[in-house]
Amino acid sequence: MPTIWLQHYDPLHSALLSPLVAGLPVVVLLGSIALLRMRIHISALFGLGVALGVGLFVYGMPARLAAASALYGAAFGLFPIGWIILNVIFCTNSLSSGACLRFCVRVLPELHLIRGSNSS
Repeated sequence: MPTIWLQHYDPLHSALLSPLVAGLPVVVLLGSIALLRMRIHISALFGLGVALGVGLFVYGMPARLAAASALYGAAFGLFPIGWIILNVIFCTNSLSSGACLRFCVRVLPELHLIRGSNSS
């Protein structure tokens, strides 16, 4: 039987404190990128950790649902990136000298770095 969890929109019973705590993962993510100059994937992991902590300890979210939402969010974020990379690979491998490659190079100026050539 699936677990049902109802989110409380004001877990701290404060119209000011609850949204500030809910926004903490975004602040950690962007702050660690901008102020601490961390690599983006490390900052994303810190943001994920803070989001899981806020969800588990402040909002009382069940651990199983928190883990499932983290995996769903990762898939939701990585799928479009993978789709773009798959299309670029298809474009460069199947039509390496055609119009598709010229379009990709115009749209993605870094494509020549991926291919290892200087075509533009």
